Amino acid sequence: MSGIFNCDNTVTIIGAKKRKFADNKCPNIFPMKRIYPLLIGVLSFGVLSCEKKETPYPIPDRPASSDSMKEAMVELGADYKTQVYFSFENGVVKSLPYETWDINFTTDASDNELRVNGGKLNLIYVTDATRMSEISSSYTINSAKWKYDKPSGLSQTSGLGVLNNSAILGKVLIVQVGADKSYKLIIKDVSPTAYTIATTKGLDDNTETEFVLEKDPNYNFIYFSFEDGIVTVEPPKKDWDIVFTRYRYIYEKYNPDGSDFLYGVTGVLHNPYNTMSAGDSLRTHDFYTFTKDSLDQHMELQTNRDVIGWNWKSVDINTAKYKVNSKMVYVVKDQKDILWKLHFYGYTNDAGQNGYPKFRYEKLK
Repeated sequence: MSGIFNCDNTVTIIGAKKRKFADNKCPNIFPMKRIYPLLIGVLSFGVLSCEKKETPYPIPDRPASSDSMKEAMVELGADYKTQVYFSFENGVVKSLPYETWDINFTTDASDNELRVNGGKLNLIYVTDATRMSEISSSYTINSAKWKYDKPSGLSQTSGLGVLNNSAILGKVLIVQVGADKSYKLIIKDVSPTAYTIATTKGLDDNTETEFVLEKDPNYNFIYFSFEDGIVTVEPPKKDWDIVFTRYRYIYEKYNPDGSDFLYGVTGVLHNPYNTMSAGDSLRTHDFYTFTKDSLDQHMELQTNRDVIGWNWKSVDINTAKYKVNSKMVYVVKDQKDILWKLHFYGYTNDAGQNGYPKFRYEKLK
């Protein structure tokens, strides 16, 4: 026997007449405690059977590169005074003020060059004098003949060129340091193992101090300060991959008179020792999906030290804060022939101060 409980306190027996029960009571064959669960079950089945089945939304896969990807922030400071050497294997190797040095000399046995600190906007001038006493602060300088180095850092791109048997040897050189200091310098001798130089404390000082700068092949350069003498700046050349620093960029023949426009920038240079880098100035790329195939198709590894450079960031003139283009991807091939990809995603610290580059990097697959 089966039946349906009605809203008017009656029960319709299938195949029989409707019967009514007083006091909202049902006969024992249909006790309420049995009917309610039955109704709930039926209604639930009806609701569930009418609902549209949903396909579970798949959780997106984590980018394949995330497992080995690393993040770093280097501290240049709000005034950009700090120079930071960085290794992809070991992180920050060394930090020091970029103004520590004025000039440097290469340590190669045959490729002898002098470079000035472009971050300080230093310049060098070649005079015809051979004695310090011939030059003073009253000496007339032709401003068009100041020399400076190209930011690529390649051999023979220094302002003075290769010094081997050069006519520059023995001449009095004027080195302008920053905007308000100048010193006299004579390169007396260049050999496979050392440089011999003489300096004074200013243009009106004729007291020479001689220094022998011995070449150490474990380093790329010998650094020199006119105030402090020989200074240690970079780590051993096998210990680092890139350096965050202040240097000079050149807009060639940009000025109305056809001269170069010299511009001080803060950016990234790669290690000149057995290191190369690549970037794409025409296209943007997604860091996470960038592969060796992307490198082969769109980039070319170069020895120019300033490939990464400085224009991965730009200033927002409304906020005076830097904006970073995270779609600019770079590749560095280190001394072990390992390829690393990197991109920048920030330039401020938690306090909102500029001068704190943030970047992601990992081995290129």
